[in-house]
Amino acid sequence: MILKRIFARTAPPIRRQIGPLGRKPDLICIGAQKAATTWVFRVLAARPDTWTPPIKEVHFFNHLHVAAHPWTEWLVRQYLSAAEASYIRDTPLPDPEYLEWLKGLKTPPILDETWYQRLFAPAPPDRLALEATPEYSVVPPEGLDHIAAFLPETRFIYMIRDPVTRALSHLRMNLSRQETLPETEADWDAVAADPALWERGDYATYVPRWKAKFGPDRLLFLPYGDVAKRPAATLRAIERFAGLAPHTPHNLKKRINKTRPIPVPDRIKARIAEQFAPQRDFVLREFGRDFASRT
Repeated sequence: MILKRIFARTAPPIRRQIGPLGRKPDLICIGAQKAATTWVFRVLAARPDTWTPPIKEVHFFNHLHVAAHPWTEWLVRQYLSAAEASYIRDTPLPDPEYLEWLKGLKTPPILDETWYQRLFAPAPPDRLALEATPEYSVVPPEGLDHIAAFLPETRFIYMIRDPVTRALSHLRMNLSRQETLPETEADWDAVAADPALWERGDYATYVPRWKAKFGPDRLLFLPYGDVAKRPAATLRAIERFAGLAPHTPHNLKKRINKTRPIPVPDRIKARIAEQFAPQRDFVLREFGRDFASRT
């Protein structure tokens, strides 16, 4: 199988990025929204040799470099508050030091370089520290320069999903968050015109940027379809890439964040298929027919 041929040997261990201000992540999962980044995060988080922060999507680099993301600070505070509440609820004897650390992460300033390193400070030196924020894949060139300079040892997993099915899943996710569904053709046109649908699936722009900045020793592309059909092989590929020993967690085959099957008019499906046809062509050219068939 191609995954096994490409990563037949386990990569060298990642050199931990530990300093006086805290720590930096060793492995980050990025990629298009609705492309199984949550599966990667939770499967890896269930291992004894990894450590994850209390929130999945940290939004650090897109907060700093994507002007269209003004909501990140509010969202991260919400995530941290939810993590604090669930910890208190589910822990018989909460650790005061851990709670103080969580509360400190909500204290301004947040989402700067010092805050980011404090977020990963509790990670034990013998564990791989990781996070997953899909939006990092859409940072502009100056954001990529920042990532490369600030995280000189970090490795990245970039999830690739078929552009058309990804956009439709993204559209359905947006609809599921609304109180009512579109009623008129104009309403559906407005939903389909959401610029985020295009931005998050614009592989032709963002994949070359990432490949120009990071070589295959630090950047692993994986097809979304293998998560459902070949979860064990996908995990083995990640382990080899990250220098981890083989380990199969209990949640390997668990489906996560399944999108509600909201009916979408054929006219809108055809419009999205036409819009993303060039992106499908790009994935085919860039990764080959076998990889593209598994997205």
